[in-house]
Amino acid sequence: MENQDITATLQRAWFYNAAHVSLPIIPLQIPRDRELVELLTDGEVYFVHEGRTKKFSRGTIFWHIAGEHTIWDTTPASPYKCAVFHFIVNKTKRVLPRVSQWRGSSQSLDDFIRFTRNWYERAPYDPKLCDYCRSVLTAHAGAPETVNSAIVPGLMNIPVKSNLIPLLKYIEEHISEPLDIENMCQIANISRNHLFRQFKRYLDATPHSYILDRRIANARRMLEETTLSIKEVAQGCGFENLEVFYRIFRQYTAMPPGLYRKQSSSYEVVHPEKTTY
Repeated sequence: MENQDITATLQRAWFYNAAHVSLPIIPLQIPRDRELVELLTDGEVYFVHEGRTKKFSRGTIFWHIAGEHTIWDTTPASPYKCAVFHFIVNKTKRVLPRVSQWRGSSQSLDDFIRFTRNWYERAPYDPKLCDYCRSVLTAHAGAPETVNSAIVPGLMNIPVKSNLIPLLKYIEEHISEPLDIENMCQIANISRNHLFRQFKRYLDATPHSYILDRRIANARRMLEETTLSIKEVAQGCGFENLEVFYRIFRQYTAMPPGLYRKQSSSYEVVHPEKTTY
């Protein structure tokens, strides 16, 4: 997509860590003659994309133009972090996708953020910095879309007015907490039998197996993308018993958490459990 007819100046770059969701995050409406790019570096955020609510994680690029709103709907277990680039532009025109994905490795993303931060701290109004940031972001956002998103599991198959939709989102947001059937029935405002029938019809799973799937999926992500200890990962995914977490994780992945992290993580993790598989 061509964007040579748009000129831009980098007004500001900053690095934002979302607070715990108990503190409200108010989305910003992009003013006239502005573009704001948010590049997720950690955590998770919900966003409506292509008519569906999806959950996005590290490496997602949100490119907002005038009149649109920034991201805000994060999760308590994994509040998002992002690099933010605020451009002044000569015209409002969408030439790049609203949502796209960083094309390179995790290391290349870290290198870009580190280099940009250091440059911005030294010379925030350097025109070359603006050109650099915009060219790099454009190169990634203009690529064929391979968005690192996870549709809230089952959401695309469920009728819009179904009581399961708020329940599935609640499960994602409270995955680190105890989740019992009675509480789920109250949230969905349906009976126990109807709850099981709905899960079977739309998700081909029981409530228990669905929650377990989501907990292990979160555990995998945390092992890959964070340096939390395995005990912290287990607790963050709702496993109070570390032995149970090890056993179930092995059932899903055919390897213990420590070995999975060693083979999958981009980080050098030093924890006592690292050498005990």
